[in-house]
Amino acid sequence: SNVNGVAFDADGHGFLSSSGEVQKYNMPGWTDRAPVTSSLGGSNDLSSCSSPPTITIEKEVQGGRVNTTDQFTLSLKQGDTTISEATTEGSATGVQDQRIGPIPTVRNVSLTFSEGAAGTTNLSQYASAYQCTVTYRDGTVQNLEQVNGTSGSITIPSTGDAVRCVFRNSPLVANVSVQKQVTDTSGENPTARSGWMVGAASTATVGSVTQAPSATTGT
Repeated sequence: SNVNGVAFDADGHGFLSSSGEVQKYNMPGWTDRAPVTSSLGGSNDLSSCSSPPTITIEKEVQGGRVNTTDQFTLSLKQGDTTISEATTEGSATGVQDQRIGPIPTVRNVSLTFSEGAAGTTNLSQYASAYQCTVTYRDGTVQNLEQVNGTSGSITIPSTGDAVRCVFRNSPLVANVSVQKQVTDTSGENPTARSGWMVGAASTATVGSVTQAPSATTGT
């Protein structure tokens, strides 16, 4: 209680202070509290010259949304404990403004991340994949292999400074419009006309495909 200061060390531990004591925690879940000191004399701040390792989870929408009201919820967990969640907003494509982190964390701790449907989203209508990037203390950057799916896990390596994982989704839905036009006897002046039977059918090249409406012809 009465917390008046916060700091982190290079290993990713968090420290909270009151006027008389400092407690140490494991990040990112503020777990395993341990006393550091209870002999402070009227402290009102904490500071540190160290930067902890961090993790960031982001969402990138590629090729638009199936419905403009489709949204996605990002989640970060340590074991069964939810550390943070974020839900996208709006209809913009590209990397979304809503994200998790950067959140301080300790190294060599397994963290799981996932995305779920929000709004009107049906995830079966999207191709889903994620890719993580690790930045190391010496400044080198490693792009890990992209993985198909909506959930994964990662452990910040002992020399890692930052991890960024991005979920990327692209729609698996295409809108097809069939129109009928009739020209005059000279083959000119095409005009939309009614009363003709037209058709459209879909065939999957990989996997399966479903069309709606299911009828393959219409007038």
